[in-house]
Amino acid sequence: MGYSSLRMLKTYLELNRLIRTLGTWIGDDALFMVVSNHGMEPSGEHNDRAFHSFNKDIFWRPSKTTDYYYFVSNVLKKK
Repeated sequence: MGYSSLRMLKTYLELNRLIRTLGTWIGDDALFMVVSNHGMEPSGEHNDRAFHSFNKDIFWRPSKTTDYYYFVSNVLKKK
């Protein structure tokens, strides 16, 4: 891993920590999601490794970006 890769990893880990912190502020009834449609290479080029983070463990992971549509639709139907 080069220096740029370590910076990118640190950024992703910091985002994940931030989401968990925000989750403690908004309470257990809310689901807070941060989703990207692609990741980044150290060179600045896009790649297929999308980022996602939730404020709580929901035991669900997407296999592709379009999975979020169905996940959010199902969550809203339950409300």
